[in-house]
Amino acid sequence: MGDRVLVQFKNESEVSPAIYLHWGGEQAPELIKKCFEYMEGRRNNVAYTAARFTGICHEKTTGNLSLGLLQQTTELTAQDSHGDAGCYVVDLKNETVNAFGGYGTSFALTTEDTTT
Repeated sequence: MGDRVLVQFKNESEVSPAIYLHWGGEQAPELIKKCFEYMEGRRNNVAYTAARFTGICHEKTTGNLSLGLLQQTTELTAQDSHGDAGCYVVDLKNETVNAFGGYGTSFALTTEDTTT
């Protein structure tokens, strides 16, 4: 039951806690993109980005269930997945999102505008 997802942010030297959403799997890519836009100018800061993402998720979550932080000292793997949407690891340096362990798909956070 649920549409579970774990989201983690990383850069070249650190990883964030995993943000757990019980009902947010389908919305995870949109929430990640919203956070990325919000963090303009501080996008490589793992702690602040994870905190802002948690805040964005909190705004969409009622009650005291369905949102949590899981202590994580290493990058998530498919074995960490709870199923459903799986895991999203957001690489802040490379501006990419790697999805695994569920139905989620990987994507880039930025696209270059090739029209001139």
